[in-house]
Amino acid sequence: MTSKLGWDVTTTGAAQPKRPIVDIFTKEITGFSNYKLAKAFLAWLTDHGPRTTDHGWNDLTSDEQQSWTKLFAAINKGLA
Repeated sequence: MTSKLGWDVTTTGAAQPKRPIVDIFTKEITGFSNYKLAKAFLAWLTDHGPRTTDHGWNDLTSDEQQSWTKLFAAINKGLA
């Protein structure tokens, strides 16, 4: 699946399921940054949040939710 950013690491991710996704993005996507990933995720949540019938936070696995929670905590700490 290709995102609005044009990033598609589906094949690599499927071939290497134990490899961290950020590592895949870093190696496969020119100009990748955690900031761009977080911003795109927030846009996705906005477009597909709990008030829509598509996707939202609850569609993420528990591990994915924990990872995003940690990322947001780190961002907030960095901004404090």
